[in-house]
Order: sequence, then C-alpha cells, then structure tokens
Amino acid sequence: MNTTEISATVLCATMLWATGAGAQRSNPCDPRYHFITPANCTTYGEQAAKAMAEMRVAIGEESAAIAAARKRFWETYPDKPGAAAARDEFGNRLDGKDSHYLWVTLTDALGGVKSVDTVGGKLDGGIPRYASFEFRDWVKAIKFNLGEKSMVQSMLLNPVGLAERLKKAMAASEKKRDIYLFERNWAEFDAVGREPAGSDDPVFYFQMLCIRGQRIGWEEALTEFEGITKALGKDNVLQAIEQVHAAPRERFGVLKVTMPPPVKRAPGGSEMEDPDIPLAENVIGVTASAIRAVERLATQGDDRRYAFWLLTDNSRRGSEFVHETKWQHAMSTYQRLVLAFGEQDVLQAARAVRTATKRATSSDVMNPSAIGATRGVPLSSFQDVLARKNPRRYLRAALVFNENLESSAAVEAAYKKLVSTGDENAFLEAAKKMAAGRPNVMYGGELNSMKEILNTPPEPEQPVVALVDIPAYLGWKNFAPGARIVHAQRYWQVPPTGGSAVPGPVNYLRGFQMQFINPEKVKVWSSETFFDRFGKAKPPSEREETYPAKFTPPPGYAPVDPLAPSGNLGWGAEPASVPIASGEETIEIKGKSFATRWQTKSYNYSETASNKGCSLVVKVWTSEAVPTGLVKKLDDVTCPKPAFGQVPRFMIETYLDSFEGFTPVASQ
Repeated sequence: MNTTEISATVLCATMLWATGAGAQRSNPCDPRYHFITPANCTTYGEQAAKAMAEMRVAIGEESAAIAAARKRFWETYPDKPGAAAARDEFGNRLDGKDSHYLWVTLTDALGGVKSVDTVGGKLDGGIPRYASFEFRDWVKAIKFNLGEKSMVQSMLLNPVGLAERLKKAMAASEKKRDIYLFERNWAEFDAVGREPAGSDDPVFYFQMLCIRGQRIGWEEALTEFEGITKALGKDNVLQAIEQVHAAPRERFGVLKVTMPPPVKRAPGGSEMEDPDIPLAENVIGVTASAIRAVERLATQGDDRRYAFWLLTDNSRRGSEFVHETKWQHAMSTYQRLVLAFGEQDVLQAARAVRTATKRATSSDVMNPSAIGATRGVPLSSFQDVLARKNPRRYLRAALVFNENLESSAAVEAAYKKLVSTGDENAFLEAAKKMAAGRPNVMYGGELNSMKEILNTPPEPEQPVVALVDIPAYLGWKNFAPGARIVHAQRYWQVPPTGGSAVPGPVNYLRGFQMQFINPEKVKVWSSETFFDRFGKAKPPSEREETYPAKFTPPPGYAPVDPLAPSGNLGWGAEPASVPIASGEETIEIKGKSFATRWQTKSYNYSETASNKGCSLVVKVWTSEAVPTGLVKKLDDVTCPKPAFGQVPRFMIETYLDSFEGFTPVASQ
C-alpha cells in the first residue's frame, strides 16, 4: 500500500470517527430503526476501528518498503550497478512519506501528526528531527500562500477550486520545500555517517554548509561563495573550507568542540557561565558552526579581512539577516567608511577589536574600555573606537551614509556645504556628544540626530550630586573573600487553643559567599533554597551578584528601610505613632556570641488590608561583625479579634543559621 492509500485510510478513519462521535445512540444496524440495512452491517465505531487497523497495517507495510529502498540505496551509492534505480525508488518513497505528513499537517486529520502517529504508528520514524524545523517552515509557507484560515475550513466551506488553489500555494512555496529536502536528505547521510558524493569539492561543500547552516537555497549559497571569495580572497577561503572539512564533527554537521565549556561552579554545585574565561585563538575545536569556522579561519591575522567580517553583521533587511549578499554589502560599507575616516583609521579600529581579548561565553570584547570603547559587541566596539578617535570624520561618515556619497570630492563638497550652514565647532561638539554615547557610524540618520542636538537648547547645568554608599557593599566591606553566611526563615504560630507560639520547620534559606572585593565593587555568590510542604529542600538557585561601592542617587532616592515588613506583610501596613525603640543584646549562634544592636518599629493595618484589625511589630538585630549586618529579624503579627482566615498571632523569623570564613566578636 502506498502513501496515497495510507492517506485514504486516515481520511476514512477520521470521517467514521467523527460520524460515530456525533451519531445517535441507536444501533444503525437495527432494522427496526434503519429500514435498508445490509446483512453484514457494522456500527460506525466498528468501521472506524477497522479503518484504523488497516491504517496501522498500511503504515507498517510502507515503513518496511522505505527501509528496503533505503538499504538498496546505500548498497549501491554512489555509482555501483543499479544506483540510479535505487536512488529514484528511495527518493520517491521519501517524497511519498513527505506527502503523507504534509497532508496530515495541513488537514489536521485525527487531531494532527501526533495523534496519527499514536493511532497508526510513525511512518518510517516520522520527519527527521533535524529537518523538522524546515518541514514546519514549508507547511507554514503553504498555509500563508493559500491565504485561507485552514485547510479543513476550506474543504468544508469553500471546496470549489481548492485543488487548484492548493497547487498554486505549493508552487509558491517551492523554495522552502527545497531547503527542507536538503535537510531531509542530509539527515539520511548523517544517520550512516557519510557525505554526499562531491563533498571533496570545496565550492560544493561550502554551498552545502550555507544551505544547512543558514537555511538558504542553492543559488543564494553560490552568490554567498562568490561574495566571500571576492572579499577575503579565493585561495584563502578555499584553504579555510578544506580545514573545516577535515575537522572532527558531531552529528548534524556540527563541528566537534574540544575546548572545555566556559563555566564555573557555584558553592552549592550549580554550573553557570563564566564570563571571565577568554575565547581561545584557535578555531577548530572551539567553534561549533562550520560556516562560522570558515569565516573565522579566513579572516584570522588580517585587519582588512576582519573588518569585512565585522561589517557582515550589519547586513540586515528589517529583522531578517541577508546571508547571500552580506559580503558585497560589507565591502561597499567598508569603502564608505574609508571615504569618511581614511583606511588607516578603519584598519586601526579593526585591529584594536580583532586583537582584544574576547569572552568565550559570548565572543564579546572582555574589556572594551581598554581599546577606547564602552560596548562589548565587536561591531559596536569597532564603531565606538572609530567615532571617538575623530569626531570630524564621524561627522563626515554621517554625511556619506545620509547622502550615499561615493567619492572623496563629493564628501568634501558635502562637508563644506554643511558647515557653511552653521558653526563648524558646534557640529563637531554634537558629533563628539553622540560619539560618547552609542554611535552608529553606518547609519544615515546620525546626521539628523546631530542636527537635533544643535537645535535643542542646552540643558541647565545640574548641581553636582554626591555619590551615595550602597548598603549592600558596606555590608561586606570589612570581610575577606570566602566569608559565607546563610539566613534561614521559618514561621511561628500560636495554636488555636492558646499558649506560646510554636516554631514551624525552615521553609527558606538565603546564602551569600564573597568572591572578591575592591574599592569599586564586591562580587558575591547568592543562593536561594525553598522547601516543599513536607520540609524537603528543593535544589538551590544560585547566581552571582555584584554591588558597586557607590552610585549617583536619582531624585527622591531613599535607602531601603531595614525595619520594613518582610514580603507580603508590607501590604496595607502603615507606621504606628509608637517611636522606634532600640537597645543592645548579645546573641549566641552555633556556640559563638554576637554583640548586636536591636531596633523595633510598629505598624497598624489599614481597613483594606488582608490583615485589617491586626498590628505588626518588626524587630531587627544587626551587627557589624556579620556580613550584610543582619543577625536576626522578627515580623510579629497580632490580631486581637481574628477575622475569618486570621490567627491570633504569627511570626516570621529570619535568622543567621550558619557562617564561616570570619571570626565573630562579642562587641560591636
């Protein structure tokens, strides 16, 4: 049974299942109700079950036929006797399989592919996983070109001419189908660890990399090859392609990465990216993308080629990256930058970025300020360096890209015309101001932005605002790397029968451990651990946190009140007229004594609060001998006349549960 017959059984099963589900409960084979009833009558349910059984058999038979065709294909590939016939049979079988899944997906038969696969089994294992994105993209293109809400709706409400409309929609989606077929076919080669015949040809191999890595067609891939060889030199590119072709690889065309992953472990064992690990200079063993590896190899050690590569990142049409013409676009952009800045400045900026240490996690420049930039993305760093080195040439670049100038004479004429309309120094100051921000030296709109700065009245000089200490930094200032604390939280509650408050189990842990500290900032590990209702700890969530020593406070800034209610207890809580009380107390933790200073603050709840009619007293114990300063905090809620859902009294206690890496003292 072929895939057309399989689709027919799916359709039959779908119709019988739908008919049976909506049919009356009476037996359609009972002659008392149905007067023309054949002797071999079966119910709709029985007919649907039979159709589904036939579908399972048909899918199994066709899967076996595809497997046999696949075996014959590989036994004769590429040029053994019978290879052409085996190729045609295998290709036709795979096309039939595609038709089956395309039909099921478009019509949503039996609820879609997952349901059909569950009921009848996967036809030849289904669409290859690596090609599934391209298959969905193909289906999406057909639906879009069909211009109708759904195939099912079209079949029911507008069936006349549907076949012709579908034929046109599929023809308009051929490019997406070609991309899918390439991925589908290469998945077959991946499965047996082989490459298509002709892969030894660098040009053919590069085209395959483009199609697979960038999801473009054969013609676009050839255009990209012509562009990269013109930009970077054909011999240089071919050598890079051969290096990549010879490199070890994983499945699906991904190069094997042997460099250890740029990660580090938090104190609790969590693994996270380490932005301080530099990107290795070598390409093979570091870069997973084959097409990216070709580009990196072909641009190594040369400022001009590296500049071209940087500028390909600016090749976009809206939000879509245009791969096939990115090198032509890069060369054109490079020539315009040379007109504006001079080739020496462009190459020096490219060299500064090329030789700068990059992060292994993102390939961003690790220390942009070291090369005169503020942004880490290489293309942005390149623009920072160019614009800030010479504001006059930045202004010329704005003219070049705004007016699409193509000669030095045209640039000079345009510059003279521009400065004749106003004060040249004012233009240069505007360019300098923009260069200090986020300059885009390849955007024609920069010129208009500079003119807006000229036409905007200067802002009144603001008074100097003194920098403010950040409490989070001060809390670690007197400690050394390795200092660690853990705060625990638990609830206390007075039983309904009265008596003393009873503590519950710990429900939350918050830990900190210092990594390093200097006069500018402190970096700590931070962890949170939640507990389930049975008291079992969930895996901790760990991250890094960095606190600067000082910052410029915004208008109306007020530091966080350490006596503020914890969490949701702050909703509707209003400070009472009772003054804040304070005192001193020595607290013992894990056999160590801590001299603390305590403070209390009282609150009443508004009528709209869930705790209305209740009062809250927050008491905090602090010590400079403890990182963060917090030793203990108690939120004590009392409800004299508990309403529905309230209890007479409960408390949330946050306390120092453990510490290490420092020696507490019994004095403040």
